[in-house]
Amino acid sequence: MDDWKQVEFCFFSKIEKCVAEFHIIDGLQKTPYGKFKVKIFEGVNGEYSGVTDIAVRDIEGGNFRNGSGRGSSVADTLEKTLISFSALLSERKEWKDSDFEWLQPEEF
Repeated sequence: MDDWKQVEFCFFSKIEKCVAEFHIIDGLQKTPYGKFKVKIFEGVNGEYSGVTDIAVRDIEGGNFRNGSGRGSSVADTLEKTLISFSALLSERKEWKDSDFEWLQPEEF
C-alpha cells in the first residue's frame, strides 16, 4: 500500500498523499456556515501535515492564514491543525464574513 512512496520523481520536489478529510462542525459558530474541512497529507518519509479549507484575516497585516499542523499520525496532525485554527479564531471576538476566505474546491 505504500508503493507510492517509491515513485521516482526528478522534476517534482515533493509528493504527498491525501490520507484523510474531516468535516468539522463549529459549535461556537465563529465561522460562516458553522463548518469547515481539514485535509491530512502524508509525505514519503511518513510525516503528516494538515490544512483547513478556510483562512482567516489576521489582525496585523490583513493577510489570510489557514489553520495548519504537522504531526506523527493522522490524529495528532488533526489535533494540531485544529489547535492552530482555534488560535487564529481567538485573535478577536467578532468576525465578519469578509474576514474569511475559502479555498476553491479544486484547490482543496
